[in-house]
Amino acid sequence: MGLRKLLAIVAIYCGVFVSANGLAAGPSTDLLVSGNVASSKTYTAKELEQFPFKEITIEFPDGDRKYRGALLRDIVTASKPLEPDKLALRQSYIIAKGTDDYFALFTWGELFLSPAGEEVFVVYRRDGNALPDTEGSFATIALKDSKPGPRYVKWLKSIEFRRISP
Repeated sequence: MGLRKLLAIVAIYCGVFVSANGLAAGPSTDLLVSGNVASSKTYTAKELEQFPFKEITIEFPDGDRKYRGALLRDIVTASKPLEPDKLALRQSYIIAKGTDDYFALFTWGELFLSPAGEEVFVVYRRDGNALPDTEGSFATIALKDSKPGPRYVKWLKSIEFRRISP
């Protein structure tokens, strides 16, 4: 088993991110997509299931787990980013934030111009069921990261599209 896969397993298996006050925040039932987009949208897990999905199998010490999720870039695209040109898009980024205020950043370039974008998911099912409360209704998984744990956001509550201002 490769180091990257092992790190993903540890990050998801442990599921230990706490808020600044040290208390676990808990899952969100909705996912808000907002920011510099034509239409902010709040999704339920059932609504996210309407997006094209992929099954992801990750090995854990206690057995394989099968996740189902949509590409993060498909979810962002559905909200129609409002950037005037391609250069502005290349200066954009996405913040994925959990209910515990833990967040991860993804650039527009890595999601849309790189093979890494094919492996960044918002997952909503595990082993055929909704995600357990330890992961929340939604979570991000970035499988191409050499250390995927830091961008694993459990209890995902929002995705915000922004642009870097020079």
